[in-house]
This record gives sequence, C-alpha cells and structure tokens, in this order.
Amino acid sequence: MKELARRVFRVSGLPGTLEAPEDIVELLSNRLGVREKAITVRSLARSLGDHENPPTTVATVMFNACLRRIDGNQDGDEWHIDPLDHNLDRRRYILDTHFRGLTPLNDSSHPQASYEGTMCKTPLAFLAHSLGGLVVKQAMVYLADEQSYGTEYQPLRDAIRGAIFFGVPSQGMDVSDWKAIVQGNPNENMIRNLSIESDFISKLTESFNGIWNERCKFFWAYEQLMSRQVNLFDSWFKGNKAEFEQISFRTDQNRWLIEGKSSQQALEAARIRRTISDRVLEGKNEAATMRRDTVKHWLSAFDIQKEHFTHRGKRHDCMNPGRWLLKSQKFIRWARSDTSWNPLLWLSGAPGAGKSVLASIVIDRLKKRGASVAYFYCKHGDEKRTSVESVTRSILAQLLVLNPDLLPYFHDKAQTGVSLASPKDSEQILGTSLRSFERVYLVLDGLDECGRDARGAIARRFRKMVDLEIKVGSIRCLFISQDDGVAAADFHKIPSIKIGNQNNEDIENFVGQWQQQLVTKFGPFSQLSRLKKIISNRAKGLFIFAELFAKLLEQQLSIKDLEDQLRPEVLPVELDSLYERILDRVHEARHPNTIRRIDEILGWIVCARRPLRWEEIQTAVCIDLEERSFDDRRRLVESPKEMFHSLVVYHSNTTVELVHGTARQYLTKRKTLPNGSEERPLIKVDEGNFSLAMRCLTYLSFPAFHLSRTEEDIKSDLREGLHQLYDYATACWAMHLEGGILNLEECDLARLHKALKILVELHWSKSHKPIQITKEVRKVLSPFERFPGNIKPKQHNRLLQAVAWAKKQSGSSGKGPNDKDALTLWKVTAKIRSVLEKIDTESNDFAIIEEKYGARRYKCPRVNCYYYYHGFKDLGQRERHTGKHTRPYLCVVVGCPKQAFGYAVEEELRQHLDGMHCIKDPGQSVMPIYSTFDKQKVLKSRGGNASFQCPECDQTFTRKHNFRRHKESHTADQDRFICAKCTKPFLRKDAYERHVRTHDEKRFSCGGIRRDGRKWGCNRSFSRKDALKHHYTNTKRGQMCAKSRPRE
Repeated sequence: MKELARRVFRVSGLPGTLEAPEDIVELLSNRLGVREKAITVRSLARSLGDHENPPTTVATVMFNACLRRIDGNQDGDEWHIDPLDHNLDRRRYILDTHFRGLTPLNDSSHPQASYEGTMCKTPLAFLAHSLGGLVVKQAMVYLADEQSYGTEYQPLRDAIRGAIFFGVPSQGMDVSDWKAIVQGNPNENMIRNLSIESDFISKLTESFNGIWNERCKFFWAYEQLMSRQVNLFDSWFKGNKAEFEQISFRTDQNRWLIEGKSSQQALEAARIRRTISDRVLEGKNEAATMRRDTVKHWLSAFDIQKEHFTHRGKRHDCMNPGRWLLKSQKFIRWARSDTSWNPLLWLSGAPGAGKSVLASIVIDRLKKRGASVAYFYCKHGDEKRTSVESVTRSILAQLLVLNPDLLPYFHDKAQTGVSLASPKDSEQILGTSLRSFERVYLVLDGLDECGRDARGAIARRFRKMVDLEIKVGSIRCLFISQDDGVAAADFHKIPSIKIGNQNNEDIENFVGQWQQQLVTKFGPFSQLSRLKKIISNRAKGLFIFAELFAKLLEQQLSIKDLEDQLRPEVLPVELDSLYERILDRVHEARHPNTIRRIDEILGWIVCARRPLRWEEIQTAVCIDLEERSFDDRRRLVESPKEMFHSLVVYHSNTTVELVHGTARQYLTKRKTLPNGSEERPLIKVDEGNFSLAMRCLTYLSFPAFHLSRTEEDIKSDLREGLHQLYDYATACWAMHLEGGILNLEECDLARLHKALKILVELHWSKSHKPIQITKEVRKVLSPFERFPGNIKPKQHNRLLQAVAWAKKQSGSSGKGPNDKDALTLWKVTAKIRSVLEKIDTESNDFAIIEEKYGARRYKCPRVNCYYYYHGFKDLGQRERHTGKHTRPYLCVVVGCPKQAFGYAVEEELRQHLDGMHCIKDPGQSVMPIYSTFDKQKVLKSRGGNASFQCPECDQTFTRKHNFRRHKESHTADQDRFICAKCTKPFLRKDAYERHVRTHDEKRFSCGGIRRDGRKWGCNRSFSRKDALKHHYTNTKRGQMCAKSRPRE
C-alpha cells in the first residue's frame, strides 16, 4: 500500500464523541498500526446524515507511511478499517478517496481537480468563506475554459448551481499589517495581489461574473460595504425557506426508500406525500405576487415614468437633440463604465434652458447602452413629491424593477415594520440596494424646484451614497439644476457642465420643425428665411423662449399679424417680455371682469398645494361666495388652452399647470418701473391663498356636506358633480388659510373669519378631545384678534382647535381620522365615499360618476396620504394600502417592536412569530404571551407601576396627582381660566397662574456687579425664576452669562 502514501483520504463512521484532531490520530494509529507522527488530520466535521443516531464524525487525513491493516479492493478507492481484537469499539470505519465526485487534491496531473463524471448527478453549490472564496472563483474561471480543459469536465459544469460567499473580498483588502510580515518572502506577491491598489481581485470578479452569472445563482453575505449583495442573503433565505424545507423533506424520504428497501405500499405512500408537497410548492408564484404587492404599497412611489415620457415627447420637435452634451468630454468620462473618473457630475443652466429634456436624453442613452439607470424629476408645487423621502422611494422602486433579487430584501423590511419615513432606515436600505449592482447610474433633475431644506437633504444623501462606495464609480450620479448660488454650495467640488450657447443648434432644429407648421398654416411669408436666426438669437440658449415664441406665432390669425410679431421693434428681447406678450394675448379683447376672473384662476394654479384638475377648477368657479351656494351655470365654456393660450399645460390626466417654472417667477415677482418704483405683481401669493381659502371654507359649509345628508341625496350630488373639489378642499383648507390670512384688509379678514366660524359650527365634533395649541397655530389666527369685541374666547378656542387638528392631520404626524378630531369632516368623507363605492358598475350612474370622478374611487382616509385623492381602482388595493396605516395584528412577545406596531393581516403576524421568535402556536408558547395588546401589563413588566389609567384615552400614570391633573384636560369647559389681560385661555389653574405672573414686574434679571466693580450678564429681565434658569441653560447668550457669573 506504499502507493497510498501522501494521498488525501476521507475517514467516515468515526465516533461522534471525537472532537479534536489528536483523538483521530490516536484512534487511527491504534487501528492501522501507523506511528502517530505519520498521520496528519486536515479537517474534522460532523456527519450530515440525519439517520445516524448517535451522529458520527468525518475526517480528512494524510499518511506518511504504508497502510497494511485495511480490508478492501487494493486497486479500488475504498477500504475498510476493521476493529482489532482488544478494541472495545467494534464499529468498522471506511477509508476512501472519491469524496462523492470531487477530489481536488488527489489528481497530480491537473492543477484544479480530478473529476469522476459518473458521480456528478447531484446539483452542486459551494459555500466559501474569506480567501477561500477567491480560490473557488479562480477554480470556476478555469473550469469554464473549455478550450484549455476540453469537454471532460462538462458534466461538472452542468452540475454547478451556484455559491454562497461569506466575507469574500470583492474589491481588495487592507494588507498594510501583512506587508511587514511577508516582506522578502514568496508570499509577498500574493499579499500584493490582495491589496486595494491591485486589480487582481477586481479582474477575477469581472471574469467570474461574465462567465457564470447567467447560468447560476450567487449570493454574497456579511461582507464589507463594497459587497455587491450585502445583507440580501438573509432575506432571500427567509423568502425561500418553505421551498428548502420541501426539498429537505423529499431528500429524506428518497434516502429512506433507498436505504430501507421499502415495499410497494411504502413507495405508493411516498408518491402521495410528494404529490401533496408539489401542491404546496404551487403556491410559490401566488406568494411571490403577494410579496410584490406588499412591497409596492410599502414603497408607495410616484410613477415618475409618465414624467419621463412627457419630456421625451418634447424632443419630437427637434432632430437628434443634446448631441453637444453627449459629445462633451466631461460627460463621456462620467458615463464610461471602464473609468474611475469622478462619479459625480453637475449639469446646470438657466431656467428654461431645456435641462429636463437633456435629462431624458441622458437617461435614454444610458439605457440604450444596457446600463442600469434610476432617475427622478423634481417638480415645484407638490411638497409631498419634492422631498428626500419621495425621491428615495421612487429610486428604490426603479431599482427593484432592475434587480428583482431585491424583492425578498424589501419584503423583509416591509414585514418587520421598517419605515422609509425614517432617514436612517431609508438611507441604509438605499445604500444596500445600490450596492447590489455592479454599476448603476442615477439622474436627479430639477433639484432647484425643491425647497432649500429638501434640496440640501437630497444632495447630501446621494453624495453620501457615492462617497461610501469603496469601488469608485460603481454608483454614478448626475445632478441637474440651475446655478442659483445655493446649488454651488450643495455641489461643491463636483465637475460641472453649464448650458450656454451650446444648444443653439438644437434650438435651430426645433424652430425648423415649427417653421414647417407655420408654412402649412399660413403659406410662405416674408420673414420665413430669417425665422431660425431671429428666434435662436433672441432665445440665448433658452428652449422655453423658442417654444413659447413659436406657439405665439402659430396662434396669429393672419400673415399680416404674423409678420407684425416679427418686426424688430416689437420682437421680445427676453423671456419676461415674451410672457408679457402672451399675457396680453390672454387679456386681449376681454372685459375687465373677465380679466379679473382669469387672473384669479391663474392665482389658484400658482398657489395650489398640488396640481389642480380642471374639474376642481370648474367646481371652484361655480362657488358663489356672496350667496354661499353652488351655481353650475358659472362653469367655464372655454378650455384651458383657449383661456390661457401657451401660458399653461393641460395634461391628459386633466391637471392644469404653468408651462414652466419661469412663468411662476414672472407672475409673482414685482417689476421695477423706469422711475425706480416697484409695480404690483400680477399674482400676489397671499391673495391667491385667500381666494382659495374662502372658496374651500364656503364650499365645505354647504348643506350638501352636512353629516345628516341622506345617501340618496349624496348620490344625486355626485351625479351633478358637486363633490369634484371635495378631496382638495378637505385636505388643504387650513394650508390656504395660513397662507392667505396675513396682510388682509379688515373687510376681507371679517369675511374669512365668518367663513371659518360657519365651517367650525357646522362640523364641530361633540366627542372632540382638545390638543395643545402651539405658538405657530396661535400666530396663524392672531389677525382675528384685531377686533376682540366680536370674538368670544370660547368661540376663538374652537377655531384654534379646528386649525390645530387640521394641521396635525395633514402633517407627517397625522394618524388619520378618529373621534378625537375637532371637526366631523372625516365622517362626512367616509359617508360620501361609501356611497360612491357602492354604485354598481353595471348601472347607468356609473358611467356618469366615472366621467366626473375617474376610475380610482377607492381612496385612503388619511388626508396626509398621496392616495387620499389619487385613490385605487379596486377595494383590495385600497385595503392592502391602508394596512400601512392600520396594523391591528400585534406581536404577542413582550419587548418586541412589533408589539406596538403590528401587521395588517394575520398571516404576516404568524410568519413573524415563526421566523423571529420560533413560535408556531402562540397558545402553547412558554414565553409571556397575551392574546391582545395589554398596555397596562407591558408597562408593569418593564418595571413601572402604571396603576392609574385615563378612562378617556390610553395614557397611564404612576402618580395620582399627575393622573388627576391630566383628567382636567378632558373637561368640556375649555375656558375655565382666562387671562384678564390678554384673554388667553388655560385648561389648568397652575398653568394659568404661571402665565399671569408673566404680566407682573420682571423681578429676575441676568447681570450684576462683581466685588471688583466689573459688570457681568446681559441685563435681560424675566418675570419668573424658571425663565431665568432656562436662559442660563438653553440659550447661547445665557450660557456665556452663566460662565461670567461670579461664584461668591
């Protein structure tokens, strides 16, 4: 047996009690009669055979000696190690070299492995850790080379299904600590190849991905930040757990049938069990659909693709636009996938320069090259859309489409209650998702359309995503905005491309297309040959100028009018003069009253909290403020295009918006006259908000919206179109009240106060629970205090509560409709929508209702939700969506986060209990289980003594006096204590007395004189001692005063 020396063997059947290599060496030395020094144990592991009881141990060993005491075929690859007479353990051990088909160390004729093709019928998957993963990758790269290694290994190639890599470096490692150790040794080159500076690992990864990714499934887990699919393995495993259990069950059954030489009855029973198992697995596709639906509602992303199609459509009037940008060296370096040049780029330009169209060109060019691209178009006037949360949600939704393997990860986050409203969680999820791509491009357009805070947050988040990526360039981001000074700070040190006269060629091509339309309409005219040059020179790189001027020319009635517009002395010089020309045409030959109505509607479009639908505008027009009634005869007979010409855009979803952001700037800014004075802007924002506030308040006070309205009357109102403004009015009345109450004349202020008072009286809730009135809310209604004689404190407090509740519900902290709300509008909303949803789709009424209100009649009840007005097409979608807001199925394990924030459906709770707490039957669990969420018990289990619980709300207290004082906040008399000097109401006596002292002499001052005669402090005075203490501890000036305060 000398030929077996120095070969690698597997020894199986060893006692499971052996846990150290020394024990194996001693046992084999005894059985084989070989010196212990001649035996080397390479590895030791527990056997995977579930049928073994007790379990056995498997070892890989090498011998540096001849083996004599073995039984078996001397020419084969398997031998038996029989016990000796004096051995107490009478079991036979098996020595072999075949390792079930793969013997990587026994074939000296091949650098990779020897392969026994007859054994490789079982699918293979590798589990590799750390540097071992590099060995597996290199071996698989060699294995894929059929030209070098022939077809002998084809069965092995076909058998490989994938691998799981744990902590395998994919971009290089920090080897600074190793360099000193291996300096001058043969391993120095190997360590150098593992460093970040070397391209060995990246090239190996690229070769590996190019060969195997399409054929197999690979997962990377528990790696560094540069990992391609870090954190995705756990979610993937959970999502496929049921399938793995079924495969394991089948394997155990098949092994039992083979080893047990079963009867025909047993085989039939196994066949039946397999049929049942197949039926279980048939539900996999249905479960995947449910997961996708859950994730879709969890993301709740804006459909940004429609916006992209809109900007793409604008390119149809221009031949090959944006070529100058695509040929720019800065853009080429940014877009190239084989460079590590700066992955950030900033494209800037003046308003109206065509930045959004260029963004659509970049997106389509990258997609055409096969790149992974996610994008977002920010838009002014929709606060819910122009936030870092909305951008993140949309980007994540697009990444999921590009990489479906993210679905288990997103579903896991949705199931565990992770909220994308949390900056920390959304940032972590975005980073993980982006790193799942080898390379991904992000295009963020219109950042100047966002508010200052939102713009800064978006820039910081996506710059951070790029900065955290170890492999420079795998995440590449293009920011697009105007250079307004603020942007320069947000995009500091980022390479930039500024749009100037480079797009003149595009403008000329655009004008050429419109020139053909003008010739078709008017025929040849005198200025035809010079039209391109005239418009392109006047445009100065602004696409919006060329577009508006071309449309203005097309709207002329005759060739004479057209040529008059092109005369040098009347040609518009800049964009504002062009807007003035369009506005003159809007006002042309109109009665002054008509002009005032048109300007008022323009004010609504400018000040709307979201884009208004034309039906909503028509309903607002029909509101008669004087008669406080709805007059359908007031509906406008002209279309938006006929009324406003090219100043607005009328979209296919019937929303009406200004043609461009520059139009808003023109309409709302003050013009400087030649004498230096400022002219009143055409649209005053506060007046626009006042107009909308008056119409919303008056509209919601109609008898048609009283809670006592019958279902038959509501159905009749729906048919007449009375409710077309309802969603907008209920969500935005307080916002317009806040924006329009300042700077009002007394007569207008009195009208606004009366409208608000009528609304509150009509919809005041008897079950109302007061909330704290903030300084912000008091400031909003402070103008009403100009005429205190006409305002009763109790009445004013109701107005404060109504506005405070409206602001709370429309803000991010809004919890949705409940009995504690100040107004009953939410009940009216629920009643109206119930009638709307009950209308039979087969009835004649349904066609009328669908025409007036659209197909999405199932809407979310929360006013702060996008789907409050957008809605869903069927009830199931709405119910799944509201599960985001209302999750009644709570975890029963004390201390689990899901105990307070549960699940929408019971099945999700069961999956959570099984996956997180290993509880399959909560009723039989030994853990502290409660059938319902008992807040009192939870508080006590955490060490509290919450023995006092408020009967009006869920709050609990450990002290009786705190409980008694809290109960006073629920009293029906909200004005028990009113300050005689300022009429401010208070719920509690102690708060009232503390407030009264603020009107007394200010006895506590910050400052004094030291013993050495020097002064200290700022000399500010306070009425109360606690206010002085707050000054010392919570203000910067006060903290400086406290430091200088003498200690004597």
